[in-house]
Amino acid sequence: MESLAVVLSRSQNESTDTALRMLAASPHRGLKRATAAHGRCTLGVSYGENDGHAGVAVDGEYAVAFSGKLDNFRELVAAVESPRLAAQPTAAAAIAAAWRLLGETTPNRLRGCFAVAVTDGTRVWLFRDHFGNSSLFYHDDARGLYAATEPRQVIAGAQIPREPDLDVLRQFFFLRYLEDRSASWFKRISRVLISELLIADGGTVSTRRYWDPGSLLETLRPSGEQIAADFARLMTQAVERTLDGSTVISLSGGIDSAAVAAFAAPMHLAQRNARIAALSAVYPSWPSADESQYIRMIADALQIDLNTYQPVNNPYEGLGEWADILDGPVPRAVAIHEFAEYLRRARALGFRTVLNGESAESINDSRAYLVPHLLHRGRFRAALQYLRARRAAGTSRRALAGDVLSAVIPRALERGYWRLRSRKDRPIDWLDSGVATSYGGDAWTPPGERWRRNQLRPIEASGIVYEALEMCQAVCGVRVREPWADVDLWQYFLSLPAETRFVSSDPRPKALFRNLLRGRLPDAIIDRVDKPNFSGYYQARIDYEVLRRWLNNPKHHVRGVRYDVLADHLTREDLSKSGWMWARDLAALHAFLSQW
Repeated sequence: MESLAVVLSRSQNESTDTALRMLAASPHRGLKRATAAHGRCTLGVSYGENDGHAGVAVDGEYAVAFSGKLDNFRELVAAVESPRLAAQPTAAAAIAAAWRLLGETTPNRLRGCFAVAVTDGTRVWLFRDHFGNSSLFYHDDARGLYAATEPRQVIAGAQIPREPDLDVLRQFFFLRYLEDRSASWFKRISRVLISELLIADGGTVSTRRYWDPGSLLETLRPSGEQIAADFARLMTQAVERTLDGSTVISLSGGIDSAAVAAFAAPMHLAQRNARIAALSAVYPSWPSADESQYIRMIADALQIDLNTYQPVNNPYEGLGEWADILDGPVPRAVAIHEFAEYLRRARALGFRTVLNGESAESINDSRAYLVPHLLHRGRFRAALQYLRARRAAGTSRRALAGDVLSAVIPRALERGYWRLRSRKDRPIDWLDSGVATSYGGDAWTPPGERWRRNQLRPIEASGIVYEALEMCQAVCGVRVREPWADVDLWQYFLSLPAETRFVSSDPRPKALFRNLLRGRLPDAIIDRVDKPNFSGYYQARIDYEVLRRWLNNPKHHVRGVRYDVLADHLTREDLSKSGWMWARDLAALHAFLSQW
């Protein structure tokens, strides 16, 4: 897994040694190096034996550094028609040629998972892929701009103190999001945001969006037959872009990963005359979480070579080690122990790329605030059909009434309600009242705009989860790809009317995609409505000894945490379900802070 380093000097010319020092700070990113000095800017990349897309290129006025995977390399080469690419057919050279032709519109033409720096010698443009699969951080001061894949590399180049930002850490712990999405865990270091272009010159840093899919929402009206044809074409393209000769499918028993397998299995067989492999975690000791029956059914139907294992890693051990690796606390949404165990098992089997079914629900099941959206736009028949279908599926009248009322209730009244509820509801007695709540997070958004905001949520996030996952991939030497997050596929379904995606006589979630996949997967998978339940599995694995190690008398105290009350719970070992999740998050935070 590659990394990128950039130094734009303002006060004096930095030598190539600075960029090399930055790259050397992360040896797990590969021991090979490539650098290019262009005017007042130095670019560098590090990479390993099998990271063929990373590199630097100079093409007349512009120099480019690229790390990651460029999925549409051939299409980009054909579009720019540059004779220079014949001598240097690399991703970096193709982007340099494209930049000369397309300028700042180039980032939106690229597909894949990557971080890129472009410079003309006096300015530098930095950007990540559309969904932020690759990381990019920077520090800016009077001396210049220092940017790199990891914060530790930025610190090594800028030679600034490695100092945690306690306010940012506390905010993320309590809110689980950052009000300033560009903030990092460290003072004086910021992140380049998802789908944004950062531009630095002799004295300023500015940003602008290079991708704004909000304008595409509900702009298409295709027929059912056309949607089926478009889905087959776009999903084939998405899987083909991510498939290589060392690919394994992360297969669960659900429809999302099964859909990826349904397209990947015949494609792999046709391309390589061999069955594709899958690797699945199974839980025979926990029937509520185990999907073995469905996994085997999918593998048999698609002629997939199935590998299974039972996870053994302790979710609480290694918090300190992972805090050091991640340059931050392990986020709640990332079961880093299980993710790392999976990747290491995949690597031991000889695989370097994993295809999974993640990100599917952002386009096939993001129904929150659908009723207010339809009502505010006068689409009453669709709203009524949706409510009737939900009622037929067993949703209570009270819940349906809440959906309707949320479209008309004054926001001031709604915000007051959530403030009152957050003060009254105190499920975790060792946290100060009102600080640990996600109630009413959207009450500040007009009701008619909440559905739209929910559709765009994947690109409005800070990217913290993807950064942790990407770091884990780097240290394990395996890259994870998400075909459902293919930009062209995602944009297409974002463009369909809400009624087409979510309203039908079929009250089940993902009804549209069940129909689109009918015939590609066994009916038992298509028609499945039950989901695995992991709550008992994780609750049984609570490690109070590890929690006491990190949370009894820690070196740092987080304002809003009542450590004395928490210590009593840890002694009695009686944390509630929500309590142990918060305690695990707090332990991860203290594991990170223990470095100071």
